[in-house]
Amino acid sequence: LAYGAGSSVGNITFTDFRLNVAGDLNLTAGWDGVSTSTPVSAPTRGNIVLTGSTFGTSIQAVNMDVQAGNNLTLTGGSGSGSGSFGPGAMLSSTGTQTIAVGNQILLTAGNFNNTGYSGSSQYGSSVVIEAMGAQTISATTIKLVAGTAGHDNSATIMGSGSTQNITVTSSLELTGGAGGEANYAWIGASGNLGVQTINAGGANIILTGGASGGAWDRENSADIGLGDTNTGGSQTVYAGNITINGGGNSTTWGGAGFGSDNGLSRSFYVTGNLT
Repeated sequence: LAYGAGSSVGNITFTDFRLNVAGDLNLTAGWDGVSTSTPVSAPTRGNIVLTGSTFGTSIQAVNMDVQAGNNLTLTGGSGSGSGSFGPGAMLSSTGTQTIAVGNQILLTAGNFNNTGYSGSSQYGSSVVIEAMGAQTISATTIKLVAGTAGHDNSATIMGSGSTQNITVTSSLELTGGAGGEANYAWIGASGNLGVQTINAGGANIILTGGASGGAWDRENSADIGLGDTNTGGSQTVYAGNITINGGGNSTTWGGAGFGSDNGLSRSFYVTGNLT
């Protein structure tokens, strides 16, 4: 717990830190000591920050409850190296995961260039929020930004359980990498029967593919969808406005959109513009 009573701000910060909890984990930043609402107190109180600078940060538990009165920020590192793990940042639960944030969730991948390994997000400075069980995430704004150089620098929110519920009240933005390759932004439900619901009614969803770079099967893309291991789930999207910009040019491997690798049911309810 990090208190934020009165005019103070209670923050929780991890830099190049590994924590693996055999049981459940609660992270609460900005609690005023009184409020029982979710998020725990008014915005401007409480930030949770995970930074992968040199070695990376990984916070893992069984069931996870994360609450921040203000922002939740995950940032990957840069530079180069040849290890089997890059300087990324990860919040991961093997069970259920609930994240409630008063203001913004921001995932910004780094620009790491791994000279010894490639082909997996763990080799880059990827930033990841993932749950093997049911996943529920809410914030005013959620932004995922992929790396702009190097490779395997992704920004992802992944749920592998029966349900993935993402709620925003202002905007949901995904931006693919502006260079390098396999630098993508993705929100996905990858459970076998995973049901994905994006609740952005009255809010904006903006997907922007990478400005350059990418390669065959290593795209710099921005996508929301159902993973290739999801063979019986569905996707439902509620939005005020949806803007999809493929980005790049004729030499860019990227693009943006909503998808299902296995042709599963998808429904969209848009009250404004689809562009």
